[in-house]
Amino acid sequence: MGKYAGDDDLFITNINGESMNRVIPNHSLVIIKHVDSFQDLYDGEIVIFSEDDESYSVKRFYNDKHMQIINFAPDSSDSSYHPINFRYEDMSDVKIIGRVVSALIEF
Repeated sequence: MGKYAGDDDLFITNINGESMNRVIPNHSLVIIKHVDSFQDLYDGEIVIFSEDDESYSVKRFYNDKHMQIINFAPDSSDSSYHPINFRYEDMSDVKIIGRVVSALIEF
């Protein structure tokens, strides 16, 4: 695990879906590091988040500070996936679980 060895803020989950298939194929395992808020993230990082505490999405994170919008963008070869945007004032409804720090991909 390199620099994350022994880190207690990590967990592993399975990816189901094609919205990030250019970088994380369907059914891959990803290692997630917990973050406290979107202020802890950098543009382009891959994150897992929830809008409803029941379903989770994995997307690239972008923070447009000028427009005060958070953008969660797919990285997919399937054009049916579209970015999900939230205004800063609506981010209280969104729970960012963490950033993807590694992916385990089977060939």
